[in-house]
Amino acid sequence: MTDRREFIKKGLVLGAGVVLLRGAPVLGRVRDLEDSLPKRSPYFTSRPEGEGIVLVPLGEDEPAYRLNKVAGAIWELCDGRHSPRQMAQILTRRFEVSGDVCLRDTLELLSLLHREGLVSI
Repeated sequence: MTDRREFIKKGLVLGAGVVLLRGAPVLGRVRDLEDSLPKRSPYFTSRPEGEGIVLVPLGEDEPAYRLNKVAGAIWELCDGRHSPRQMAQILTRRFEVSGDVCLRDTLELLSLLHREGLVSI
């Protein structure tokens, strides 16, 4: 099993290299977020980079955000059809992490992505 610190540590990084995922507050009540269907912002495109992906604002060339492979997998699941709980079930199988850790980290990252305007909840 992967421990929590290794699961989405450094999950979302600004282009300047500043890590945003440090105790990010979970959006509103956790129950509300768990029952949501997050959707990616239509104002960003993504492309692979290394083991993760980069998010680039439309009309720009330079990436604004870098996501590691786990955060990238969460981003890809933000299609308006998967709840955070469903995302965590998929990620638990893919990354061999416990369900509780995965759900908690998924909620934290989604809260941060929402705060940054990258997903709608």
